[in-house]
Amino acid sequence: EETKKNVYKAGLAHRVTIIEGKAEEVFDTLPGPFDLILQDASKEIYLPLLNKCVKKLRPGGLLLSDDVLFPAKEVRKRQRELINEYNQALIKHPELTTIILPLGDGIAISMKKY
Repeated sequence: EETKKNVYKAGLAHRVTIIEGKAEEVFDTLPGPFDLILQDASKEIYLPLLNKCVKKLRPGGLLLSDDVLFPAKEVRKRQRELINEYNQALIKHPELTTIILPLGDGIAISMKKY
């Protein structure tokens, strides 16, 4: 509901479609291509959804991944391992150019290459 309110307040309701549901259940039903995908879900599904996200991005599209600096925080060991694996996959992905910014808990900005 907060996202809907923010999109409306920003005057973007005519350009932004919010799709609610569990990403692992809804993602394959989405047509794409997309200009922007925000990856902000359970860390267990970040890596399994990475290639699906890349396939649904248009060339030049952005994949924003939230919480990518969790390893620097006090979190459970498995969470750190998951996010480390994801970060390595982002950096090494042949179709992406990625930068990680230390904002909040960290955000990765990945652009799909042309």
